[in-house]
Amino acid sequence: MTRPHSLRELRKSLGGYFHHYRHAWLAISLLTLLIIILGQSPSEEINDAGTNSTDAVSVTTPDNFSAPLAIEPTIESEEPATDNSTVPAQTHTENIASITTNNAPSLILIIDDIGNSLAAGMRAAALPGKVTLAVMPYTPHGSRVAEAAYSTGQEIMLHMPMSNQSGMNLGPDGLTAELDKTEITRRLRLALADVPHIRGINNHTGSELTELAEPMEWVMHELSNYPLYFIDSMTTAKSVAFDTAKRFSIPTLKRHVFLDNVRDTSAIDTQFQQALRIARQEGLAVAIGHPYEETLAYLEQALPALKEAGVELHFASELLSRS
Repeated sequence: MTRPHSLRELRKSLGGYFHHYRHAWLAISLLTLLIIILGQSPSEEINDAGTNSTDAVSVTTPDNFSAPLAIEPTIESEEPATDNSTVPAQTHTENIASITTNNAPSLILIIDDIGNSLAAGMRAAALPGKVTLAVMPYTPHGSRVAEAAYSTGQEIMLHMPMSNQSGMNLGPDGLTAELDKTEITRRLRLALADVPHIRGINNHTGSELTELAEPMEWVMHELSNYPLYFIDSMTTAKSVAFDTAKRFSIPTLKRHVFLDNVRDTSAIDTQFQQALRIARQEGLAVAIGHPYEETLAYLEQALPALKEAGVELHFASELLSRS
């Protein structure tokens, strides 16, 4: 290449090179634009309320952790049960307290997966009657929703992520089968300390971990140090969590019905009516739903009619006591 001797020659030379490589330049420009567009994808549901209060989570060790001993006056989808959406009504009956004079059938209603959406969490917290919110640790809005629900008299649980057979993401510091006892205990303690006002715990997913005897023994050994109950979400028919909790004298129940494996009003109503039938037949049913629009809209209408249906909402802490 000869050196150009004038500005005109320089422009002509550069123009020739640009013309020759114009397709490469165009490809680079389009690739850059595509990267910019992908980097500006719509925000996830966890930011739906447009707030960053509670975005930073303060985690402390629970050496002095103490759950409240008296009740004071609300997305990753839950892993479906591998057998079906209902399980036989089984409870730790020796720990069930009689709390009503008329022995009305009792329904425990839990809303899982709280903490990713502020709007959905607050709406769940405002559901009529005694509703338990299972809050996931380390979520952007979990602490804020838990505080709001607690202030209105609702019950709070820790919704502890446990490994599943579907490969679903657990988020930070979930409990997995590869962990040893020390690490499972450490992660569980931090999660217990992260969510305020908890009275109990249930598993988020967990179709893998809850089938394994040794990890569940480690979990229950740690929980036995706290005044907490455990509810087995029964995401697998082979779960040993319920029986393990009983062996460690932890007040425990099983989930009987998932309300919203199918996010349709008619399907949710079918499952809700099934929960009421179990409650009438067995005296108690545990139903789990999620903060979906369809579920919340249905419950806002259905819960006020429970009294006429002869079923009463209760918190698990009212029904369970240490043996």
